Formats: sequence, C-alpha cells, structure tokens
Amino acid sequence: MKKILVTGISGQIGRFLSQKLLEKKKSFIGLDVVDSNNVEFSFIKTDLGRKTELEKFKHELNEIDTLIHLATKVNSSDNIVEDGIDSVDMNLHNIFNLIEMLPCLKQICFTSSYMVYGKPIANPVNENHSTEPMNTYGVSKLITEKFLQVFTKKKNVELTILRFMGIYGLENPYVKQAIPSFIEKIENNKNPIVFGTGSSRRNHIY
Repeated sequence: MKKILVTGISGQIGRFLSQKLLEKKKSFIGLDVVDSNNVEFSFIKTDLGRKTELEKFKHELNEIDTLIHLATKVNSSDNIVEDGIDSVDMNLHNIFNLIEMLPCLKQICFTSSYMVYGKPIANPVNENHSTEPMNTYGVSKLITEKFLQVFTKKKNVELTILRFMGIYGLENPYVKQAIPSFIEKIENNKNPIVFGTGSSRRNHIY
C-alpha cells in the first residue's frame, strides 16, 4: 500500500486534501510546523528547515513513497534583500532536507505558483508560457521546479508540478484576498471594493 506524506497539511489546501484522503481511505502522514487538530491521521509537527528535527522521524519517513509538498510561505514582496533568503529557504532548502529523508520515494507532487510566469504576454497562460518571475517568491518556486526536474529524472521519480493561482475557500486565512474580501463585505451588507480600473483579470480557484 502506498504511504503518502503531505507537508503543509494545516494550511487551507492541506485541510481539504486530508479530508479527501480520509474519505478515500488512503494511508498518509501529515506534516506541518503548525499543530493539527485532526486526530484521524498520523501527524508530524516539525520545521523542515531543521534537519536534525527531521531525523527524529526517520522511521516514519522511511515508509513514504509519495510526497505531496504543499508547505510554503507566500511572499510576493519585491524586497529581495529582506525577503529573498526566506523564500529560498522555504521553497528550496527545505525540500533538500526532506527528500534526503525519503529513501523510498517514487512520486512527488510539488505545488508551485503562477508567479513563475511573471507578467503574462499571452492569454490564456499555459504550461508553455515563458517564465519570467517578477519577485523572489516566483524565482524561488521556479528554481525549486528546476531542481526537482533534475532530481526526479536522475532518481527515476515521477514528478507533477501544479502552478496554482488565486486559491480561495471557506477557510481562507488570507482575508485580504479579493474573493474572501468580497464575500465578507457582502455578508455584512457592504459593497465589495475593486481597486484600480477594474480591468484586471484572474482565474481564481475554489
């Protein structure tokens, strides 16, 4: 039976995914730096940036053959000096630490971001669109994609990359995002506010 590791399981996508995996009776372990209130699955609380902490869970990680890597820190700031190191640490350094602890790995699903594209030059934006990220978060995601492509090819591991855009939901922690903000204002009998000219277009994902 496949054993799945889901990092970032306490986040919005992680919480929804864990329920789906439970419904389908899949065997999985959740991992996050934030506590999980769900007692229906095995959970590891640790910081992926601390390799010595990861080593404490070597026995559990030895059984993993599928990695769904959701853990990330969304940072779209243009301040390279202050935010660049954090983005690289979270999106590249941490996955270095993790995959070294997964000797039986056969599949990786990596959640990247639409920010790897930068400013779109074509519509619709598809997988063949040029990648010209405009912030350190997008750069760090793209670097991690490239690293995983090399790693998985050499190790004969299956790789899936998902470049999400504008995710929202009922448990969205980012209340300042457009869709949750619109919903919140409407529920309070207020008009939603559209900044700018109103001509911006995005494909939000529920």
